[in-house]
Amino acid sequence: GSNCLPSSTYPPLDRPGPSYTVPRWNLSQSLVCHAGTNHHKRWILFLPGSTEEVHELYSWNWMNIMKRIHWPFCTLQLPENGLGDLQIAAEYIVHSVRKLHRRAVREKKKGIRSKTRIHIVGHSLGGALPRFALRFWPDIRSMVYQLIAFGATNHGTSMADTACQAFRCPISVTQ
Repeated sequence: GSNCLPSSTYPPLDRPGPSYTVPRWNLSQSLVCHAGTNHHKRWILFLPGSTEEVHELYSWNWMNIMKRIHWPFCTLQLPENGLGDLQIAAEYIVHSVRKLHRRAVREKKKGIRSKTRIHIVGHSLGGALPRFALRFWPDIRSMVYQLIAFGATNHGTSMADTACQAFRCPISVTQ
């Protein structure tokens, strides 16, 4: 019977989640924003997957389209290209969501923007990691309108155990 009880290690849903372990200055360095002029649209946060460089992944497609239609967006390069500690990478996402939401709220108060909740678009790990952030920092749930994940690694990989026996794997692979 006691194994069926909810774990007390999860943060309560009515709290903001844990404090950052990364200095805020570091958290801000990887976020690059393009304001756009279409203020009726929500901010979009683009996230890459493991080993991916955000500019290479999105510059030839989504970033071009967003710039052409003047849609406001930001890109976030995950620390260590998503190969480091995933809990640290999640802090970057949480900080970015909070920062974008604050910006949208300020813009709304000035009469510039009508919508304050943001979209997150992520590929591979960039699609799965926001789910972790939304779970363990529940205060950001009300700040996110949609999470669009393509090719997300929601269930990990069955090859990690075998590969990591033969080679030294980055921490994100073993997590």
